[in-house]
Amino acid sequence: MQDSEPVVVVGAGFVGLPLAAALAAGRIGGGRRRVVLLERSGERLDSIRMAMVEKREPLGEPGLRQLMSEAYNDLDLESDAASVIPSTLGAMSRGFVAFVCVGTPPDLEHSPTRLDHSVLLEAIREVVRLGARMVIVRSTISPIALPFLRAAALGDGAGAFLILAPEFLREGHAVEDVLRPSRIIVGADDLALGELVVRALQPTGDRDSPLWPERSSYNVPGLVTDLASASIAKLAANALLAERAAWATRTAWVAEAYGGDAAEVYRAVGLDPRLSTVGVGPGLGVGGPCLPKDSREFGQLADDASDWLPSGASGIRRLAIRFIVDEIRRIGSLEPTPGGVIGLGFKPDSSDPRESPAAELARDLAKTIETWAISDEPERVALVDRLHVVSELDEYPPSWMAAVLCRRPRGTDFEILLAARTVFDPYALLSIEQAGILLAGGATYRGTGRGEAWMKRAQAWVAENRARVGKGS
Repeated sequence: MQDSEPVVVVGAGFVGLPLAAALAAGRIGGGRRRVVLLERSGERLDSIRMAMVEKREPLGEPGLRQLMSEAYNDLDLESDAASVIPSTLGAMSRGFVAFVCVGTPPDLEHSPTRLDHSVLLEAIREVVRLGARMVIVRSTISPIALPFLRAAALGDGAGAFLILAPEFLREGHAVEDVLRPSRIIVGADDLALGELVVRALQPTGDRDSPLWPERSSYNVPGLVTDLASASIAKLAANALLAERAAWATRTAWVAEAYGGDAAEVYRAVGLDPRLSTVGVGPGLGVGGPCLPKDSREFGQLADDASDWLPSGASGIRRLAIRFIVDEIRRIGSLEPTPGGVIGLGFKPDSSDPRESPAAELARDLAKTIETWAISDEPERVALVDRLHVVSELDEYPPSWMAAVLCRRPRGTDFEILLAARTVFDPYALLSIEQAGILLAGGATYRGTGRGEAWMKRAQAWVAENRARVGKGS
């Protein structure tokens, strides 16, 4: 892959779209280049174009609108590969380079613990038929799929070189993680080609861009390895992140039970240079489009490899959800009024409800009591009886039995919490001052990991500020 060489990117999700824009804008891989971005969903393409017209962030990713503006003249968004690629890139005698960035969701039809590679295989076959000489797969794959991926890349003739360059992006930080990745991992049968791909993904700064003004280049650590190792590395990293999140919640429960402060425990543990606790915190367990499925796949690989290797499934998510649901049901047996869940994203800083523990909690709660839930994407939430999902509450029960806070409070969220008699804060999002206001108003506050030591500080704040906050006003 040479500087300024045109490329094709397949998939306009939060992996493919920032990558395509960064390549077209010359923010990675050297200079600007022509990029054809293929996305079969016309609805998604229309949504992206409308976001640009309305000056909103496409896909809700910060910085993406600016990056796409930089790439505007060299970025083509298309849905029909067969009609676009031959006329745009097919004249090149050496073929073209294709980045494939499509999803590998759980295989719900055959085995929910395994990944479904069908869409990925179809995408590889299509770009190979149209003349790709190198296929760089950014999707998460299982090593058991490698023979099928190799066969798809070979096609009926000379085929294309297969390269695996797994992404390590975070929803809500996709642009940042493309422009400033922590590492670049590449798997290849030909290590020299792998090195070329590492260089193709290296960021290049632009002093005139508000996205990255401080430096003109950035040398990201790169590792070129074999295909199997690269695929396992991505799965193992996500499995470890999931276990790390489970550890944080388990530690928070212990701290709370014995009167400690989980945040102080994390700080103390993090002083060990072997153990990073940066960014850890309690919660309801992992969710979203990546960590749950990748952890299950990694666990299944371990089970298949040996009878004695553990899968790593901790059960923390189910326990965390069950604890809150059981507590609210206990309260509800005394006063059967509605409960509510604020935020149904799979983590506090995301609105994405895919495999969301907050959404699962809301559905479980609705099995026994009337439940209201607030979501930024209510149309994407699976419903059950007695569960009402809205984007905002114009009218809400004046006194909720219990409210569960699953996103950082904004807008009227805190007013809703003030109307609740019990507030559960599973991600420990509220500050001492915010919790103090709830306590001053007579509410019961339950923050995960916030044991006696933390609650004493909150109560001390209430005592010092009672005159100012009044009775919660």
